Amino acid sequence: MIPHLIHVSAGEDVRRRILSFSQGRHAVVILSGIGTISAVTVGSNSGGNVTYEGRHDILNLSGYYANNDLNTPRAPVGRLNLILAGPEGSAIGGAVEGAMIAATDVQVVVVALFPRSPKTKNNAGESPEPSADHENVGNLVAPANA
Repeated sequence: MIPHLIHVSAGEDVRRRILSFSQGRHAVVILSGIGTISAVTVGSNSGGNVTYEGRHDILNLSGYYANNDLNTPRAPVGRLNLILAGPEGSAIGGAVEGAMIAATDVQVVVVALFPRSPKTKNNAGESPEPSADHENVGNLVAPANA
């Protein structure tokens, strides 16, 4: 697991930058984001999409994108969830379904995850313990110093 900070300039599409970053990586988990959004389309509870325009501060940004096969050019699967400060102190948001345009510089904290290496069996037929420089994390293996 290696943390990264993605810097998105005002006027850029935050979602596109995250998707671009995730290319060539097994999985990316979005931990948080800070900044202001000028336009975003999110899925609504009624099944349609809602577009919010105007300056809205990010309250929460989270999600994940995973590439099942790094050898194919397919887009990663996943979801980006967003909660914004709405008018008069309300909270608005949902799953991002389209462009998410930054009104100010936006910083997004993500972690890149790596696939677990195939385990080899020792002479007793048991799987070896993780080495000192790696730690098992669920179905993934992470450098211990990350």
